[in-house]
Amino acid sequence: DVYKRQFEGHVAGRVTPEPRSSEEATAWKSSLSWNSVFIPDGSDKTYAQMNDKELIPFSHRRKAIEELRKFLDT
Repeated sequence: DVYKRQFEGHVAGRVTPEPRSSEEATAWKSSLSWNSVFIPDGSDKTYAQMNDKELIPFSHRRKAIEELRKFLDT
Protein backbone atom coordinates (compact mmCIF):
# COMPACT_ATOMS: atom_id res chain seq x y z
CA ASP A 1 0.00 0.00 0.00
CA VAL A 2 1.50 3.30 -1.11
CA TYR A 3 0.15 5.09 1.97
CA LYS A 4 2.01 2.83 4.36
CA ARG A 5 5.54 3.45 3.14
CA GLN A 6 8.39 3.90 5.59
CA PHE A 7 11.57 5.80 4.80
CA GLU A 8 14.72 5.31 6.82
CA GLY A 9 18.00 7.09 7.18
CA HIS A 10 21.00 5.33 8.72
CA VAL A 11 24.24 6.80 10.00
CA ALA A 12 27.18 4.57 10.85
CA GLY A 13 29.48 5.56 13.67
CA ARG A 14 30.92 4.69 17.04
CA VAL A 15 30.22 5.31 20.72
CA THR A 16 32.63 7.26 22.91
CA PRO A 17 33.56 5.92 26.35
CA GLU A 18 32.62 9.28 27.96
CA PRO A 19 29.94 11.84 27.02
CA ARG A 20 31.23 14.88 25.11
CA SER A 21 29.26 18.03 24.31
CA SER A 22 29.89 21.67 23.48
CA GLU A 23 29.24 24.52 25.87
CA GLU A 24 26.48 25.74 23.54
CA ALA A 25 24.73 22.35 23.45
CA THR A 26 20.96 22.70 23.52
CA ALA A 27 18.73 20.48 25.66
CA TRP A 28 18.29 17.84 22.92
CA LYS A 29 22.08 17.57 22.68
CA SER A 30 22.60 17.30 26.45
CA SER A 31 24.87 14.83 28.19
CA LEU A 32 21.75 12.79 29.01
CA SER A 33 21.15 11.88 25.37
CA TRP A 34 22.90 9.60 22.90
CA ASN A 35 24.00 12.74 21.00
CA SER A 36 26.82 13.22 23.50
CA VAL A 37 28.29 9.74 22.93
CA PHE A 38 27.69 9.08 19.19
CA ILE A 39 30.40 10.02 16.66
CA PRO A 40 29.27 9.51 13.06
CA ASP A 41 31.74 8.03 10.60
CA GLY A 42 33.62 10.87 8.91
CA SER A 43 33.72 13.07 12.00
CA ASP A 44 35.80 13.33 15.15
CA LYS A 45 33.00 15.09 17.06
CA THR A 46 29.90 13.76 18.78
CA TYR A 47 26.55 15.09 17.62
CA ALA A 48 26.43 17.18 20.81
CA GLN A 49 29.72 18.88 19.89
CA MET A 50 28.54 19.90 16.41
CA ASN A 51 26.72 23.06 15.47
CA ASP A 52 23.64 22.86 13.25
CA LYS A 53 25.63 23.36 10.03
CA GLU A 54 28.09 20.59 10.95
CA LEU A 55 25.22 18.18 11.66
CA ILE A 56 23.65 18.42 8.19
CA PRO A 57 25.82 15.79 6.41
CA PHE A 58 25.29 13.33 9.29
CA SER A 59 21.53 13.70 9.74
CA HIS A 60 19.59 10.44 9.61
CA ARG A 61 16.40 12.51 9.28
CA ARG A 62 17.78 14.27 6.20
CA LYS A 63 18.61 10.89 4.67
CA ALA A 64 15.06 9.63 5.30
CA ILE A 65 13.59 12.79 3.73
CA GLU A 66 15.84 12.29 0.67
CA GLU A 67 14.41 8.77 0.30
CA LEU A 68 10.88 10.19 0.53
CA ARG A 69 11.72 12.78 -2.14
CA LYS A 70 13.07 10.08 -4.47
CA PHE A 71 9.87 8.10 -3.98
CA LEU A 72 7.65 11.10 -4.68
CA ASP A 73 9.62 12.01 -7.80
CA THR A 74 8.97 8.59 -9.37
